[in-house]
Amino acid sequence: SVTLFLTLIPLILTQYVYYLRIREKQALLQNVINLVRVIEAKDKYTAGHSMRLAEYAEKVARKLRLSEFEIELLKNAAYLHDIGKIRTDLSILKKPKKLRLDEWDQIKEHPTIGFEIISDMAIPKSVGLAILYHHEKYDGSGYPGKLEKEKIPLFARILCVVDSFDAMVTTREYKKTFTKQEAAQELRKEAGTHFDPKIVNIFCKILEKEYNVIEVYKPEEITAGEEIIKNVNINRDMLENFKGETWKKIISLRKKKRK
Repeated sequence: SVTLFLTLIPLILTQYVYYLRIREKQALLQNVINLVRVIEAKDKYTAGHSMRLAEYAEKVARKLRLSEFEIELLKNAAYLHDIGKIRTDLSILKKPKKLRLDEWDQIKEHPTIGFEIISDMAIPKSVGLAILYHHEKYDGSGYPGKLEKEKIPLFARILCVVDSFDAMVTTREYKKTFTKQEAAQELRKEAGTHFDPKIVNIFCKILEKEYNVIEVYKPEEITAGEEIIKNVNINRDMLENFKGETWKKIISLRKKKRK
């Protein structure tokens, strides 16, 4: 038994060292996430941004039936997706008007910088790739790699959709602020070009079911004879009480339009 015990000592020590390394990595990751939250809190426009992205991304991931391990990695990527902006000039990040071309070029470097930072931390590659490619577009017109369709990692495709939605509904002095309904419509409009259409469809259904975001088509998108609800702020309780032929017709038209 003594011989067996001595034989097991190296294995036990190896497992213990591995456990300590995992704990160390987890602690480091949590410290970085906390740092990101502190940085966001200093800017009223980005406060809570990564937290909202993690929430949205998790809901999409569950609809895609990803494993709990994959969901945790995706949430970490959401928390850290803009970590590269740590090296961006603060005056550019907080500029109250439209950026100059050279300033925009500096902003576009943040995914690559973020990837480099994460790579030095020995965090799983899937998290790093999500950070690197979360500004790629489905048609290949994004940055930094101009990847297209399924060549873009799944995590990055998810983050691209939820990040764009949150950016659209966030108030900025130099751009139009979308309502959630308008932002959902914009995602639908750009599905297949900027965004993965499957991810857009899943996310828009989540917005409708869990956030009461009822999509409404703009008047210029409605053909003659179609009906439309003009009050975009109508809530789910009101919709559930709206029982006439008009509502049935609207639902029918919406389904036809999405086919």
